[in-house]
Amino acid sequence: MRCKGKVDLVDQRERGVMCWGGTDFGQTSDMTCQAFLFDPEMNDGKYIFVLFTWLCEDTCNKRIEQGEPHAQWVHDGFLEITPGDTTDYNYLKNRVLSWNKDYPVVNIGYDKSNATQTAAELTNEGIIMDPFYQGINNMNNPTREFIELFIKGAIVHDGNSVMRWMIGNIALQRDADGRVKITKKDPKRKVDGAVAMVMALGQYMEWKGIYGSSQASEIRVI
Repeated sequence: MRCKGKVDLVDQRERGVMCWGGTDFGQTSDMTCQAFLFDPEMNDGKYIFVLFTWLCEDTCNKRIEQGEPHAQWVHDGFLEITPGDTTDYNYLKNRVLSWNKDYPVVNIGYDKSNATQTAAELTNEGIIMDPFYQGINNMNNPTREFIELFIKGAIVHDGNSVMRWMIGNIALQRDADGRVKITKKDPKRKVDGAVAMVMALGQYMEWKGIYGSSQASEIRVI
């Protein structure tokens, strides 16, 4: 992934840069991913993404036995393991709440599959959670924008190897009307983080469409 760059989180925090989130919930074989996109208007047009990824212990061990690089990802801090045979969403919830203390989250788009309780708990904590339908009609515009930004080199990340792997696994599904969404090149290869990034971008695009600019003075982030 050629868009690697320096991500200065201290700078984002000190300047109070807002961010938008996208959450793709996995349960057993899929990864659970939380992506955040910092406001590009406050970053010279650069789309800075941060990705957090979780996987249950049982599935991680199977992937390692199959020769996948999961152990290295864990070592490097890009993949967090939750005990047992299903992903514990409390890890994600706690990460979001901790993140919001330093980086104001405008809202988070989330996949409703397996997520009702976690979304409700985050809502009760003051996080604005928006259901994000992952059908091709809803995914089309942010997917196209993501691809264009990638080609332009406008996407910046912190060298996250899980993110790079998932971006490399992307194929595009097209319908008869030419609309597109992310799918997998290979069923064994995961794209959950890329989907979460597109969802975060979609949340930002919707916000900007409503308010015109993320810098509007009347905007208040809880």
